[in-house]
Amino acid sequence: MNDATSSTPLLTPASVIRQYILLRRKCEAIEEAANKEMRPFDDAMKVLGNWLTAYLSEQGTNSLRTDFGTAYTATRMQTKVTDRDKFLDFLMSGNWELANIAADRGQVEAYLAEHNGDLPPGVEINRVKTVQVRAP
Repeated sequence: MNDATSSTPLLTPASVIRQYILLRRKCEAIEEAANKEMRPFDDAMKVLGNWLTAYLSEQGTNSLRTDFGTAYTATRMQTKVTDRDKFLDFLMSGNWELANIAADRGQVEAYLAEHNGDLPPGVEINRVKTVQVRAP
């Protein structure tokens, strides 16, 4: 009897799940080792970056070009809503361009359950089926 006619399957759900978990654990171990190996380099780059920041500040300039590259400062803004109600009032007074609106997935699920599967107005959902594997 050859492999093509064998009644014994090459793969079983148990063997596939076992292999999946082994591979995931190997990926996690590689990622952890890589992060550990990179840590001193990241720390060194932070020290060098801090030195360059201080040097640029002392020189009163925002950039410095060398044969090896250019160091420059950049300012990035971070935003945080500290008073939701005040911000919503501000948006509703005609300032919607400042909003980044998304439907909360958990709240939409609850809404669907409470409203016989009807979606909130203006919201669309897309369900993607994926396989998840959990270790015992």
